[in-house]
Amino acid sequence: MREAQQFSVFFTFANFIPFYLLQPIIGHPDFSLAVTVSMIPFTAPVSMALRMSAPGAAVPPWQIALSLTILAASGLTTLFLASRIFRVGMLMYGKTPNLPEILRWVRTR
Repeated sequence: MREAQQFSVFFTFANFIPFYLLQPIIGHPDFSLAVTVSMIPFTAPVSMALRMSAPGAAVPPWQIALSLTILAASGLTTLFLASRIFRVGMLMYGKTPNLPEILRWVRTR
């Protein structure tokens, strides 16, 4: 758990990116920046909600469906990679992993 906390700051910060871009997303929900941010898995839930709540915005249904599909695919991929890391990590009990070692665990079969 302690080792996982050192990487969690990156994922937590990624959730706040749409709030830093609040003005461009709400002001121009059809602008390419708003569309791109709403398709990136870490920022998609918040930015898509901001785009849909913008006054006068009409988010095309295909963009909502694409965003949900990307979120589902990234969730399944993350679950698959986490299961591989956990499987190998359980055998390495007591040893503190670093990023290159974790990437090597993902590639092992």
